Amino acid sequence: MIDYQVIKRKGKPVFALVDFYEFIELLEDIDDILAYDKAKVNSDGLRVPDGVVRKVINEGKSIVQAWREFKGFTQAELAASMGIKQSAVARLETKGRKLRPSTRERVAHALNIDPRLLEE
Repeated sequence: MIDYQVIKRKGKPVFALVDFYEFIELLEDIDDILAYDKAKVNSDGLRVPDGVVRKVINEGKSIVQAWREFKGFTQAELAASMGIKQSAVARLETKGRKLRPSTRERVAHALNIDPRLLEE
């Protein structure tokens, strides 16, 4: 809870005094809220699950591997659903590899996700 003092004029509140550092924290909170609201308004509706984000950021996995594991596929299962070899899936999961649009579409279709979610 923030400590504050209310200054009144003719019995009506006109100012609130707060500690300077608490004021700075309030400004930062407001900035965060405004940024969140702006992102929400500009959102394309796509959401990346926390489990995928953690695999990419914390574990250093590629976006394809992160999604595959999140969806519960083995490389062999994903390969079979795409009509390719398991070794080809392993190559697709190379960190930093850029997927061609057609490949991104095929992987996304096999994983039942929007292709835009595979863009790094």
